[in-house]
Amino acid sequence: QESHKAAVKKLAQELQILRKKEGIATVWVRPTTINTKALNNEEKRSLMSEDNIEQMRALYTELGIDDAVDTVIDGPNFTADKVDESYDGVHYPPYVYDVGA
Repeated sequence: QESHKAAVKKLAQELQILRKKEGIATVWVRPTTINTKALNNEEKRSLMSEDNIEQMRALYTELGIDDAVDTVIDGPNFTADKVDESYDGVHYPPYVYDVGA
């Protein structure tokens, strides 16, 4: 867990460099809503559940990802109402992603 936190902090730093020093517009897409019941095995349901991913989204925000980018696209905002269309628990039909774009 600590190595993951360090990696997220490093990512936030790199995104800030791109944005502030290099003048490159940056966008972060928060992970989309997970359809836990559609994940195809118990290990995935345990590790990749919506509850776990929600904690991950909060961690990204806490460690500075949102503040490091120009724009945040909130994945759950355009997938929460479509979660039953996530056929494998993670991916959605293309039209769902179009809404987020």
